[in-house]
Amino acid sequence: MTDVITIHKIDIIYVLMASGHKRLVSHLRIAFRRPSLMPQILIVEDNQRLSAVMKKGLAKHGMASVVAHDGDEALHQVQQEDFDLILLDLGLPGKDGWTVVKELSEQGKRPPILVVSARADVDETIQEGRYDVNGFIPKPFKFSHLIAKVQEQLRNQGLCNTPINPLPA
Repeated sequence: MTDVITIHKIDIIYVLMASGHKRLVSHLRIAFRRPSLMPQILIVEDNQRLSAVMKKGLAKHGMASVVAHDGDEALHQVQQEDFDLILLDLGLPGKDGWTVVKELSEQGKRPPILVVSARADVDETIQEGRYDVNGFIPKPFKFSHLIAKVQEQLRNQGLCNTPINPLPA
């Protein structure tokens, strides 16, 4: 199979120069190596407003997503579909996020996981290696930071061909 890059969105931006001339600048949003397939991301977040914003933002950047509002629903979704990445809140009703990580690891079906949480001890817990996750995004977060971390994970899997930009401050 040949390596095909499908570009999903390009923004064309005109900049008005001081001289009065327009300068064309094109900004590539995102390109994926799998033709006709967008990365599938599972958003596990009990805050319905936040999960809707995340879903809309990911779609804007060419990524498909499914939302689960609790741990049990997340485990069920992972059994039903193949996800390229999971964005996981820890404070979930029913089974919490750490329980979801543990059960997915036990089942052997575990896509990369980015923990998205307001808890202060998460980074330390990850550093200690108590749970096998791929990264942490503290809440509240800038959406550009979330997108950069998601793209980094997808790039690591060979699913995303975006230029590597430093994470926003």
